[in-house]
Amino acid sequence: MIAANCQPPISNWPTPFSPSCIFHGALHDDAAVNALTWFAHRVWPELTLRLPQATFVIGGRGSRHRVQELGMIPGVILACGVFEESIYFSAATIAVFPYRYACTAQEDVLHALAMRKAVIATPVTVDGLGLISGVHVRVVNTTSDWIAVTYHLMLHPEVCAELGRAGGDWENRNSDANYNSGNRQRPGSQTNCCDPQHTQGTSPTSSHRPPVPASGAANELSKEGI
Repeated sequence: MIAANCQPPISNWPTPFSPSCIFHGALHDDAAVNALTWFAHRVWPELTLRLPQATFVIGGRGSRHRVQELGMIPGVILACGVFEESIYFSAATIAVFPYRYACTAQEDVLHALAMRKAVIATPVTVDGLGLISGVHVRVVNTTSDWIAVTYHLMLHPEVCAELGRAGGDWENRNSDANYNSGNRQRPGSQTNCCDPQHTQGTSPTSSHRPPVPASGAANELSKEGI
């Protein structure tokens, strides 16, 4: 059963460096619900076949009712309603952001980087930040790539740690310029994750930012019909 307040006891959460990942975002927004539903049904079952002990923590802001059924999937911990992001991020080694269309969830990405977590994201999620895939984050598109990269990082905590350090160093170097530019708010700001006027594959500020230097920039999730 899922607790009424949607917060399982901390003792039930994954221990550091166990095979675990986390999603943190605005759980009431369409883009987050879409991303979570896709990841939980298309990626997560393949991972738990290989790593039955793996856990996936879903946490964030807003109402939980649109994602509540995901808490019934084996290995998924539904832990909404806690506004202290460090609680979530301390419980996992990998932060996943599998958004399939444009949103303003980059504050959550910056939180994960600041917490020195290994980050896996779609290109549209990190569009314009200037992060380098394979150095600061892992940027992936297809279902098979999501499964392969997440599985690899779960098996290799030392790779997670190195990726987290590089991402954290990048966030530390760039945070003042990013926040003072006026294009983004500091992490922790309560923002609406996705503006309905943004169309798929576009970013609200992408015209003012350089492209992400990663291969496969087009979002192939939609091409797969998922």
